[in-house]
Amino acid sequence: MLGPIFSFELLTASRRTRYFVVRGLYGAILAAALFLVWMSVFHGRSWSGQQSNAIALSARFMAGFFQTFSVMQLLAAVVLGPAVAAGTIAGERERRTIEYLFTANLGNAEIVLSKLAARFLQIMLILLAGLPILAVAMLQGGIAPEALLAVYVVTFSTVVCVATLSIAVSVWSARARDAVIRAYLVILVLLIVPMIVAAFTLSGTLSFSWLDVLMDYAIDPLLASNPFWKLSDIISGTSGTAISTGWSAVEVLVRNQMIFALVCAVYATLAVRRVHVRQMGRAKANHKWLILPRLRPSLGNKPMLWKELFAGEASSRLGAIGRIAICLLAASVLIPLGWQFIETLDNSSTGRNAQGILHPVSQYLIMTAMLGSAVSCGIFILIGARAACSITSEKERDCWQSLISTPLTGMEIVQAKILGSIYALRYLFGVLFIMWSMVVILSPGFVFIVPVLLFTLLVISIAMASLGTLFSLRMKSSLWAMAATLGISFFVGGGYLFCCMPVMIAGGGRGGEEIMLAPLIPFLMAAPVVFYAEGVSHGAGGALAANVFGVIGYTVTAIVLYASAIGSFDLFSGRSENTTSSAHLWQEHSTGAGKSPFVNSDSRDASGDITMDDVLDMIQATRDRQPSQFPHPHEQHSGLTEDASPK
Repeated sequence: MLGPIFSFELLTASRRTRYFVVRGLYGAILAAALFLVWMSVFHGRSWSGQQSNAIALSARFMAGFFQTFSVMQLLAAVVLGPAVAAGTIAGERERRTIEYLFTANLGNAEIVLSKLAARFLQIMLILLAGLPILAVAMLQGGIAPEALLAVYVVTFSTVVCVATLSIAVSVWSARARDAVIRAYLVILVLLIVPMIVAAFTLSGTLSFSWLDVLMDYAIDPLLASNPFWKLSDIISGTSGTAISTGWSAVEVLVRNQMIFALVCAVYATLAVRRVHVRQMGRAKANHKWLILPRLRPSLGNKPMLWKELFAGEASSRLGAIGRIAICLLAASVLIPLGWQFIETLDNSSTGRNAQGILHPVSQYLIMTAMLGSAVSCGIFILIGARAACSITSEKERDCWQSLISTPLTGMEIVQAKILGSIYALRYLFGVLFIMWSMVVILSPGFVFIVPVLLFTLLVISIAMASLGTLFSLRMKSSLWAMAATLGISFFVGGGYLFCCMPVMIAGGGRGGEEIMLAPLIPFLMAAPVVFYAEGVSHGAGGALAANVFGVIGYTVTAIVLYASAIGSFDLFSGRSENTTSSAHLWQEHSTGAGKSPFVNSDSRDASGDITMDDVLDMIQATRDRQPSQFPHPHEQHSGLTEDASPK
């Protein structure tokens, strides 16, 4: 079953530097987590106390690190799975090499399962980099060996499930970047939507008979297969005397994930050839099913912007799978908020009552702040991912040379790519506008907060799109550009707190730590709503200042990244100054806006357009102005020039 493809995948992966870099980064992050947990437990405590106190602190330190390690390992499995496995089949199709696999003496199962096994081993090798760090920490004691075994069994099962799902999505995707984005969306739906529905159902916000049936037959099995939802039961159940309870949760989780992985693997194996043949022979969709005609303005004088905003390819990047995932995510947010909106419609007061309890409208505002912040972060991630593929996709389709050969300037191309990446997520922006509109109906004063939220949303969107476009311009691969964009975005948007935690712990709460929240994107999107709901008290001055500085910082960042993408376009696209000036000159000829020093005005035709004689004159004039610095090939071969040739 595992033939030459499996050996080839392992051999090529072992020679790629990216996997060594990712493995080193993962180990460094776990080492930093070990240090942070140690700082949080032992900071300010003396080692000269009683021995029993020292043993208790060591056990507490190990338990805290093990919980952190378990969450980070599962998060790494979910993040690395689509990035490593989703581009397998789609990458072969994009490189036009999948036909060679089909014509070889290879079956569907050998192609799919070999790639799946190779990618699974690559992910596990990355995750096993944390095992030595955990082994060093276990010298402190405080955790049962059964807990370690249970966590690795759950990690093993989660990697198999995520990798198989990514392979199945890759079978239906034409390009690797589309497969990665779709796989992430499907995983988000499977992990986030059941948790949101369960949270609103258990809290009593939603109470319907059909929802109880949905919980029993759909939501509960998905929650039982969610490693993050069951992690607390697994860790607490595998320590002490409750080992059976923890292992029962592990058994249910592994069983459900293996069934799901088996279905995805069988489906991908049976469909890999059929889907490829269907995609190669399928004509373009005619969109006759649309009730209303698609509104498209005329081409005008900005063809690149029109192409990015209104061309068919610009609206079909996510495909049917991505659209269904986005609709499910939007429904899981809007339906609970809409139901809560109906129940809160009779109240109009905000703030807290005499007992310090938030009024219903303020509670609705806090809920909107949390969900709106989550939706905004998802929008920024998708904008960055799409922008990171905007220029590299042109290179991978062999369209880049044709694009830079046109008279379009670098500003026109970069601006169109940035605006197109933001415009593609317009439907998710609509979800935010619906949420804010419901808040305005409940509390009309919120209308003054909406411009602040819109400005913050626009600034961060431009910053993310500019960052992705800049990396897409500098790199050759869409996956590498996407990885660099999302990695920097995660770190700057909130991951930096992981490194700043020792400073906050060592500060001892002396004040001023709120300024570290300034670059935190979820904080910037939620803070104005929370300030409006609860008011700005005396102790919230630091958070308010962090919000203001954060918005200003992202505004400056957006301007700098936008200018950098435009300024470095000619350098990284291969254009020279002479090429750009020649393009402008050609544009002037084609529009008749100016006269050329190369073209005789008397040689134009009756319509004023350039004729073939004009083109020949331009070529000859260019040769005369820029003589070759090298001898003619025949002269170079003979070693003689015209002056040195014998008379």
